[in-house]
Amino acid sequence: MQGTRVRALVWEDPTCRRAAGPVDTNEQLRRIAQMRIVEYDYKPEFASAMGINTAHQTGMIAQEVQEILPRAVREVGHVTCENGEMLENFLMVDKVTLNRYLP
Repeated sequence: MQGTRVRALVWEDPTCRRAAGPVDTNEQLRRIAQMRIVEYDYKPEFASAMGINTAHQTGMIAQEVQEILPRAVREVGHVTCENGEMLENFLMVDKVTLNRYLP
């Protein structure tokens, strides 16, 4: 995974979908309310290895999302930072899967 960037595109246009239907809005809002949104700064050695230009981000913590929606988190294996530090069992939020469960 060293130096690999992962991007997710989510196709929102209804013309590319079949069998779209309503969901339980209350259940979806309950899940959203459980998710904590945080601001954070990537470690410079991680940001550099991943090709991330903006270290300051807003998002979710994968381990916390995993507790609420386990299917929305992927283990991507070991990630090696630019300084040689290895991050073992690295988790990422799969935003495509997450989008399926949130309005």
